[in-house]
Amino acid sequence: MAKDKNEYEVTMTFDGEEVGMMPFVEGMVRDVVLGLAENLKGYEEGKEIVIRIK
Repeated sequence: MAKDKNEYEVTMTFDGEEVGMMPFVEGMVRDVVLGLAENLKGYEEGKEIVIRIK
């Protein structure tokens, strides 16, 4: 069964410290990342997505 987009947990960390996000920002980050990932080869719904920027 497919997850509803609102069921995905979104976390962001800065230098290892988790940053709180308002619901609007969390939803926007989730929707943008899922929208991009769904179009990539190898994407599987429900699997963890990790993005790291250094």
